[in-house]
Parts: sequence; C-alpha cells; structure tokens
Amino acid sequence: MPEFLRLLAAVQQSHLENLCEANKQHVRCQKCLEFGHWTYECTGKRKYLHRPSRTAELKKALKEKENRLLLQQRESGRERERETST
Repeated sequence: MPEFLRLLAAVQQSHLENLCEANKQHVRCQKCLEFGHWTYECTGKRKYLHRPSRTAELKKALKEKENRLLLQQRESGRERERETST
C-alpha cells in the first residue's frame, strides 16, 4: 500500500508541474513585460513604463467632473429657454 501512495504522489506532482508549465503561456513578467516566464526567471532588462502621478490622475478626474457639470448646466439652461419661449 505505501508503494501505491508514493506512486500516486509522484503522478500528482508531475501533473501539477505540467499545469504550471502550461499556465506560463498566460503569465506576464513584471520586469520585462513579456509573456511566457516568471519574473524570477527573467534574463531581460527592466522596461520603463511611464505612468502619470496620482496627483495628475486626480486633477484629470476633477476636470472631467467639472466639464460634465458644466454640460449639464448648459443643457438644463437650454431646456428652460425652450419652455419659456413656447
């Protein structure tokens, strides 16, 4: 019986290893941003990825919100003009 358990464990281990290798196709390295390997396996150079600062993102969101409010105010003003002109 113990031999059967050892054989079963070996089969399960090899199955898990095969699954991990298959999943590498969908893995993106965080260092070079390429697919197919983990970061610790990477031999490439780190790529610089420009990202806007948090302050810039917040300012952009605030500006978009203000623009939406202005558009809503203009549309409601136009509707009032139409109601009063008829």
